[in-house]
Amino acid sequence: MLGYTSLEFTDNFSQYIERLAKTYKKDVVEIVKDLTNYYDGYRFSENSDRMFNPYSVMRCLDAQKFESYWFASGTPEFLLHIIKNKPYDLGEIESPVLDAMHLDKIDVERISLTALLFQTGYLTITNFNSKTGKFTLNFPNREVRMHLWVQTKVIAD
Repeated sequence: MLGYTSLEFTDNFSQYIERLAKTYKKDVVEIVKDLTNYYDGYRFSENSDRMFNPYSVMRCLDAQKFESYWFASGTPEFLLHIIKNKPYDLGEIESPVLDAMHLDKIDVERISLTALLFQTGYLTITNFNSKTGKFTLNFPNREVRMHLWVQTKVIAD
C-alpha cells in the first residue's frame, strides 16, 4: 500500500526491470541501482525498511524512462504556497535532527517547514538515535531532491 521493499520490488517486477535494463543498455544490477537511487528511500518509522515509491517505479517501468513522476501526481499547492512565502535554503533542511514531538505537529499555521516536508513525504527518516530519541531526516531519493530543488528555484525566481 505504501511502497515496495527492495526484495518485493525485484521479485515481483523482474521482467520489467530487465526490459528497462535493455532500454538503457545496462545490466540488471546497474539498473536496480539507478531505480534505487531515483525512487527508493521512504521510511515510516525508525525500524521500517526503506520503501520504493510505488507510483514512480510503476510509471518508470511502464514508460521505460526515468522521470520525476511523483511530483506530477500532485504536489500539494499549500506546500508550494508556504515555500513561496517563506524562502529558505535547501541546505537548511538536509539532515535535520528532530524529536518525534516536532515531527508530529499538525497545526499548518505554526508547523515548521521541516516537519511539513516530513509529513508530506519530501523528507524521510534516515536515522534514529534511541539514546536521545531524535530522528535524522533527509530526502528519500534523487527524484524528490531534484524536483523539490527545481520547484523552489522556480518559485524563488
